[in-house]
Amino acid sequence: METALYRIKHNLPNRNFLGVLLECDEAKRYAPSWRHPGTIRPINWGQHSPDFGLGIFTDGSKLNGQVGGAFNVFDPDHIGDFQFRLDNHCSVFQAELSAIKQALLWKQVHRPSTNCHLFTDSMSSLKALQRFKPSNNLVEEIQGLIDGTISFHWVKAHIGVAGNEVADKAAKEATTRQTVDLHLGFDCYVAQKPLVWLIFILGFRR
Repeated sequence: METALYRIKHNLPNRNFLGVLLECDEAKRYAPSWRHPGTIRPINWGQHSPDFGLGIFTDGSKLNGQVGGAFNVFDPDHIGDFQFRLDNHCSVFQAELSAIKQALLWKQVHRPSTNCHLFTDSMSSLKALQRFKPSNNLVEEIQGLIDGTISFHWVKAHIGVAGNEVADKAAKEATTRQTVDLHLGFDCYVAQKPLVWLIFILGFRR
């Protein structure tokens, strides 16, 4: 299964698993890109909540089969929520990464030279951003937006951190938006286990 999903993601032939051809037109594909190692900033993060002039809290959510993301800007007081909905097939991981990307794009336009503390409760997103070759275009796009003014921080979810609670609420609200704002490919790795069981059941019933 792992090999078949890899071949789908990288647009390779022979996408078979147990004799079944796996295909998904909406699957997330990886388009290889090359960046000079010197242009990739190392990602480190702290687990404390420092005082800040500009802070952005991000979060992603999936509720009732719908996916949303959001980021909240504190400058230093709360000045606004920014919400967006993703396609229903997207994963929470994609929503978390998209929230980080949208936050960085906002900062690039509105506070390009201001030091910023970016907070997320997604450890998987932070670890993905640490990778030198993530094989994920969304991760690579985020890496390209990171400069010396950005400091990352991991916050534990649901322990009363005000900014994180606001972002969590906004991300949940984003899942109820009427229209999809961001379109991403289907993350086939998320469906790996359900697909294995489905293929097993179909084969058993033959």
